[in-house]
Amino acid sequence: LTTTVASSSSSCSTSTLLLLPNELILFIFLYLQPTEIIEIFFNLSTRINNLIFSDKHVNEIDLTHVDQVWLDKYLSFIQPCTNKLKFKQKQLSILFGQPSSLSQNIRSLYPKLHTLIFTEIDADYVNDIRTYIEQFKTLYQSTLILKFKTSIPSQLYIQLFQHNTYLETIHIDTSFWWIMDDASFSSITQNFHIKNLRLLITQFSLTLEYLSLNIGCNEDIQIINGHCLYEELLSKLLKLKSFHFCFIYWHYTGYSYDIKTLLPSIIDLDDIVKTYQTSYWLKQTIFFYEHDERDYFFIATLPYHYEQFNYINDNIINYRLNQSGIIATTTVRDNAGYGSQQLPTTMLLTMSKVKKIALYQDPENTKEILSLKLFQFLKQTFICATVLKLNENYYLEPNVRKEVVQLNRIEEVQYITPQIDKRILRLLPNVRRKICQY
Repeated sequence: LTTTVASSSSSCSTSTLLLLPNELILFIFLYLQPTEIIEIFFNLSTRINNLIFSDKHVNEIDLTHVDQVWLDKYLSFIQPCTNKLKFKQKQLSILFGQPSSLSQNIRSLYPKLHTLIFTEIDADYVNDIRTYIEQFKTLYQSTLILKFKTSIPSQLYIQLFQHNTYLETIHIDTSFWWIMDDASFSSITQNFHIKNLRLLITQFSLTLEYLSLNIGCNEDIQIINGHCLYEELLSKLLKLKSFHFCFIYWHYTGYSYDIKTLLPSIIDLDDIVKTYQTSYWLKQTIFFYEHDERDYFFIATLPYHYEQFNYINDNIINYRLNQSGIIATTTVRDNAGYGSQQLPTTMLLTMSKVKKIALYQDPENTKEILSLKLFQFLKQTFICATVLKLNENYYLEPNVRKEVVQLNRIEEVQYITPQIDKRILRLLPNVRRKICQY
């Protein structure tokens, strides 16, 4: 009897699902990972299979969390349509076979593949990866993009950046930029002095066309100096067509905030801006702002190139540009007739690529002020951001109310405290997910 009831219920659920129109099924897909879509919906019907594979739901797929059972059952079905693959090192042989047969397999198994994303590299097995990498380089030459969401051992780094590698694009996205000896690079995702950066990149001066640097640094002030950046690096890249960057510089000399020792007081935002007002830099618009207590400096090219914008502090509304003539003001009116605010704005400052914004957390746990002007700035600047990350110890000014300003596009809020401030939640009317990271 139990088996019959379960079978009947399952059949009823499946039948009900099959009656849904395409629009609703696609809406459900939005809340699922590609691997979940495959596991739940694959082979329910020909119509749903067509939705899965025709609407790009499995073109970019993350396999890092699936087990061997999933791979055995579904891998062969997604291979023909996958163009971006994210995986762990131990999955290499499962996904591509043995290196000796790679040349026969990979083109037929993955005819649309153009990007591989490594998430784990075990230093004990780096020779295995080197064999695969060399095969990938031979088979695809300049048509395959390799990305690493992990530290790269020095042996593999040497292989990636050697004379038989053809590079058109380099993107470095990382949080910390540590000084290292010129003679060795232990990891590409650890960061290094601008001279090391020059040694890394300028060996591709005749091929490199696209360069992106999203870097946090706490020692080498030259990384935010426009003169040094041009002389040490950019002037050497003869084929460079596009350069985007975001630099966040903390001026501490050590790890511990208890020994918060600032570097010499020559760090002045006016002086930094001037280094980006040469004939070379005035061809681009550069965005600057500093924490109101000068805890850090933030510098980026506009239009802003990255999907995440961190370390937002109330002082961002006093941002600077290297081109002083293009700042205008706009009147931002509230929703209930409580007045209006004049805010600086520019079309370039609309950072439409940003999907996640994160407010700054003071390392000394002092309360950061969240003003009405700040929320109005967030609303008009990050027009496509859907995720807001809150840290702790904020002071919300009394005039920040839902009747005055709302961040309507935010769908997910992340917070690191036991509970979230309800006054902030009232400003987020369309939140669907609240994620506590306490």
